[in-house]
Amino acid sequence: MKTITLSIGYLQENAYIYYDEIEKKACVIDPGGEADRIAARAAEEGLEIIYILLTHGHYDHIGGVQALKAATGAAVLAHEDEAPVLSNVRSSYAAAPLEPDGYLKDGDSVAIGSLKLDVIHTPGHTSGSCCYYDKNNNILFSGDTLFRESVGRHDFPTGDRVKLMDSIRDRLLTLPDEVWVLPGHNQETTVKHERKNNPFIK
Repeated sequence: MKTITLSIGYLQENAYIYYDEIEKKACVIDPGGEADRIAARAAEEGLEIIYILLTHGHYDHIGGVQALKAATGAAVLAHEDEAPVLSNVRSSYAAAPLEPDGYLKDGDSVAIGSLKLDVIHTPGHTSGSCCYYDKNNNILFSGDTLFRESVGRHDFPTGDRVKLMDSIRDRLLTLPDEVWVLPGHNQETTVKHERKNNPFIK
């Protein structure tokens, strides 16, 4: 298992290449732009990108999806409750609507070679926000739900403060202390650190 983090665009969105080092199968989580750069970085490692996984549908997380899909043939997946955001540019702020190849539900799993990412539905930032959790390797891709000592915004279309805080407290901070949290912006953290130090969830 290995993760490559690429900071994308002026909002410095974190796009992640997560891959099986043996089988060379990979997914890209939230390619917000710079699809050529992402594809080139994967090619350097000899990787086959088989999935593009979306934590939510905002433009800074999906801006590179179409180009990366065209370059790799990867299937695009998002949580089913994010369809209203992805299909409406007034909600996603994107240049065009996006139709994933498939939708996921809470508790679904996505296999990338020998790796497995479990889907955790975490509404609040948007109605269909979700996180991807590899419990075997203690890694959580948290999108814009949970940041280092901060939390996601809830004032965008389909956002909800109460649901956001419930998602964080009930779905994420109940994970083991040692889980590494890789967010959609800024630096990584751990569940233990956020449980003790995040001022928004005291």
